[in-house]
Amino acid sequence: MLLPDPIRNTSHVRPSPGGREAGFSLVEACMAIGLVAFCLVALLGLFQIGLSQERQAVDQVRATHILAAVSDEFRGLGRLPDGSSSTQTRGVRYKLQLPSSGASVLQPSASLKVDEQGEIATANEAYVIHYWITPPSVTQGIYAPYKLRVIVAWPGSASIKGAVESPELKNIRGYVETTLEFNRG
Repeated sequence: MLLPDPIRNTSHVRPSPGGREAGFSLVEACMAIGLVAFCLVALLGLFQIGLSQERQAVDQVRATHILAAVSDEFRGLGRLPDGSSSTQTRGVRYKLQLPSSGASVLQPSASLKVDEQGEIATANEAYVIHYWITPPSVTQGIYAPYKLRVIVAWPGSASIKGAVESPELKNIRGYVETTLEFNRG
């Protein structure tokens, strides 16, 4: 009686029908590594897109907060909480000027540049604020509303010019805007 080959029986490799031992060839291993590398490159591309979308979302939220601060400043120039009218015509934080009734559309000669916290900046500008105010005509009376349009754009090198109906936006990555009406009567 022949004894079985002890090395052959303890091995986990089965013999193939052609007499060779089964396993992965070099070509199969290279293809597997190539497939994994392709998937990793695709995932890194998606990671980059996710980071840029996250940055855009952060910019939009900050710009929206700045927009709300500008709108609040203009509302403060209108009717006071007790119902009386405000005598103040210049904002405190952004120094925004409110025109008198009957004047033409007011827009600043230059856009305001602010940093990421919304404070007026002379360096490291992150956002640009541009606004237009249309005062009521004298014949409309004191209860006629002022109309305000505000655009906050980013980055700080953006340029906003033109008329209230069709502003010209240059070098921007994004912007938010609002329009509101308030009275001083």
